Amino acid sequence: MRRDIKELVAGGFGGTLQCIVGHPFDLMKVRLQSQSQLGTNYTNMFDMIKVTARHEGFRGFFAGMSLPFYCSGGLNAALFSINGTMKRLVCKQIGADKVSDLKLKHIIFSALLTAPIYALFVAPIELVKNRLQIQSYSLKKVYNGPADCIFKTVRHGGLTALFAGYSATVIMRTLGLPAYLSTFNVTKRHLIEEHEMSSQTSALIGGCTAGASFWLVCFPADSIKTVMQNHGAALLHNKKEKTCGIPQQKFNILTAIKEIYVNKNTYGRASIRNFYRGLQPCLIRSIPANGVVFLGVDLALQMLGDDEGFL
Repeated sequence: MRRDIKELVAGGFGGTLQCIVGHPFDLMKVRLQSQSQLGTNYTNMFDMIKVTARHEGFRGFFAGMSLPFYCSGGLNAALFSINGTMKRLVCKQIGADKVSDLKLKHIIFSALLTAPIYALFVAPIELVKNRLQIQSYSLKKVYNGPADCIFKTVRHGGLTALFAGYSATVIMRTLGLPAYLSTFNVTKRHLIEEHEMSSQTSALIGGCTAGASFWLVCFPADSIKTVMQNHGAALLHNKKEKTCGIPQQKFNILTAIKEIYVNKNTYGRASIRNFYRGLQPCLIRSIPANGVVFLGVDLALQMLGDDEGFL
């Protein structure tokens, strides 16, 4: 079996595991990030958990999960396949025999090449997921599932409405993927070479560190992306404008930054800390969720006859 096909299968397996482990924490992140648009006022993560459990029950923590569950495997398949292709292109350019011969600077460069292409896959799926996740008890229900959300978004804003926040998604991934993939590479190599750990154990630990590294680097950019993607839906929820797609007024990265910064719902004043709302559940989620991603990818590759695993 070709290496790129193996990466597709392995990424899909790891992504499915990630969705199961991490979705409730992702929901908390999105709702905390979207407070300026929803008019909610959660004091912290634990307050959000209490309010959600009281009004929506246990199922409330899995709102919007159907699309990510079916697509998470595909998104991670795309990520690992695209990144694998970029690493092989870099290998060809520098004359390296195999991916494991690449140095850290080559891993980082490959990740930078991966970001804009991967964003084409992830941006519309995250937009639908985010809009379904903000439909909490306090809001009018607008979307009856992923298909209805896609239909209404396209009907009111055209196909391009599905890519609202694409520019912020590219920035986010351009910042985050080099940190993500290079941290995993360095951690796994160190654990194997210095501590003689197995490929699976080192992949699990490397994935945990990679997940935390990714979000620490790019979380403010993710907040901007989330606000841009949810803006049209939030206006409809709040009955300020009848649209489910891109709002009639121009809403870009600078507008989103201003909206986040001046929001006073959380801290009572404009604050740079607004860009980090939702970081706590995001970091808690990122460690186990990304650990199982890389463990799943490594296991799948080895089951498919690739002794090297993912580096």
